[in-house]
Amino acid sequence: EFAPNLRAFNYVISACAFTSGDQSDCKEALRIMVETFNNMRASKIRSINPNHVSYGLFLKGCGNLIDDIEKKQTVVENLFRKCTRDGCVSDFVLDALLEATSTPFVETLLGTSIDEEGIQIPEEWTRNID
Repeated sequence: EFAPNLRAFNYVISACAFTSGDQSDCKEALRIMVETFNNMRASKIRSINPNHVSYGLFLKGCGNLIDDIEKKQTVVENLFRKCTRDGCVSDFVLDALLEATSTPFVETLLGTSIDEEGIQIPEEWTRNID
């Protein structure tokens, strides 16, 4: 029997995240990306719950698909909060977070400044990185 796995879900999110085209294409890609991610989070099958790659790809999608700065920041903040609770913050996620928004926004979100030593985050935020 075949069933979708985490990699398949991440491929869908990735395809949506890197969609180019007109506003209608981007809006549809965003809808599919959100629906896919929500299905992953709601799944009782633990092996397809989002991982750090899922979160990072979703953040990249936010940067690419959402034009309105305020809406983008709201979505990104909510997603990042879920990511921290799930212990899925990795360097990939942090890089995607910075790409999707701005350094001042990320500094406000983290409550700390970003310096040449990088971003210091609580270990709990990374507990589920494989």
